[in-house]
Amino acid sequence: MFSTPTTLKEQFRKVLTEIATNENFLSQITSTFKLTKEKDQIVRDHYKAFSQEYIDYFIDVLDEKSVFNQKKLDQKKL
Repeated sequence: MFSTPTTLKEQFRKVLTEIATNENFLSQITSTFKLTKEKDQIVRDHYKAFSQEYIDYFIDVLDEKSVFNQKKLDQKKL
């Protein structure tokens, strides 16, 4: 049984992971741009490279900027 993310950091990680692993979401993105078959495949290949390692990196960078500790985001810090 999966636990529900409680912190902003955990919630953001879950959303990024779902987006990166959801084939239906990727299909919606590629169909929106009406790409050729070759370009569609390029996008799909790059999209699959968005691994958990990259997600962890982005989360860590945002955490270093204290994004997850703020109630209201300061756009100048980002």
